Amino acid sequence: MSPAASVLAVAAALLLAGCASDAPGAKPQAPARIILEPSDAVYKSAVASLSPAEQKAFKKGLGFTVDTLLSAPVPIAVMAWSRHRPDTPTAVNISDFVRFLDQQPELGGGARVNLASARVLTGLTFDQTAFDPVFRIQVEVEPSTGNVMTATAVGAGPKCSRPADELPPGSPKLAESEQIAFMKAFLKTLLKINQQLQQTT
Repeated sequence: MSPAASVLAVAAALLLAGCASDAPGAKPQAPARIILEPSDAVYKSAVASLSPAEQKAFKKGLGFTVDTLLSAPVPIAVMAWSRHRPDTPTAVNISDFVRFLDQQPELGGGARVNLASARVLTGLTFDQTAFDPVFRIQVEVEPSTGNVMTATAVGAGPKCSRPADELPPGSPKLAESEQIAFMKAFLKTLLKINQQLQQTT
């Protein structure tokens, strides 16, 4: 085979390979994971979904400033009872939420509290007509007093209706509910910390 014919053969093979990757039978790309990020809208929705007693306690103001030693993303484990989805978040930057919440008036002043470690679990609760995401956060806290303590809280997002084919991966509605669920769990964790600090002072 001449050099020119060899070049043409290689080009044809590459072209066919490219077409094959776009063929109907080609393996589809995995959907993007939901990324948990703080925002004003999510924060307001999470506060509004707290119980009346929790809202009252939160609006009175927390007597500490939250900080964290967690600079790397914290892995998110799926609860054993939960259904698995390909877009379920797999990690979260706790430090992003700490920086965001430090700008809120409810978290100003007082003793500085470090979140030294965190464990995050997630799941999807199902019934016949709807499902909603749930997050469970457990943190180890180092107050300025030096006494290490733990706090655990659970937050659920707004319910998503269940169509016959379920919500598709990357659904904006589910992504919003996931964001609110995590923010709610984080706020409830801070309320638990505040309660413990009040009991020790």
